[in-house]
Amino acid sequence: MIKRLIEKVQLWAAKKRGVDIGAQGEEMACLFLARRGYKVLDRNVKAPMGEADIIAEAPGGTIVLVEVKTRITDPKKPAPKPEDQVGPAKKKKLQALLGHVSRANGWQQRKKRIDVVAIDVPKTGSEPTIRHFPDAAR
Repeated sequence: MIKRLIEKVQLWAAKKRGVDIGAQGEEMACLFLARRGYKVLDRNVKAPMGEADIIAEAPGGTIVLVEVKTRITDPKKPAPKPEDQVGPAKKKKLQALLGHVSRANGWQQRKKRIDVVAIDVPKTGSEPTIRHFPDAAR
C-alpha cells in the first residue's frame, strides 16, 4: 500500500498540477508511524488555536501530536528542510493545541509530546525521504 501511495505522490510531484502535497504527506506520515507501532487516533483536529495534523498514541501509551511538514524538493534549487519550518512560534502554538486536545479528551494525566515528521518528495520522482523527530517541540 505504501509503495502505491509513494508512486502517486511521485507522479503528482512530477506534474505539479493541483497537488495537495500536504494531505499526501499526512497520509505517508500515518503509514510511517503505524509501521513503527503508533496508533493513529485522529487527523486534522481543529481547535480555536489551530489544527493538529495527527494525534497518535506511541508504543508505551504516550499521546503524540504530530506536525507533518512536506516539501517537493528540487536538487537544482536548494530550499530549507521541512523540519526547519517549525520555529519557536509554531512550537508554542503546537503546545497550546496539545493542551487543548488533552483537556478535551481527558488525557491530562497521560504522558504527552509533540513530534515532527518531515517529508521530502523529490521532483525527480525518486522515493520520498521521511524523517521523524520525537519530542521536537520542547
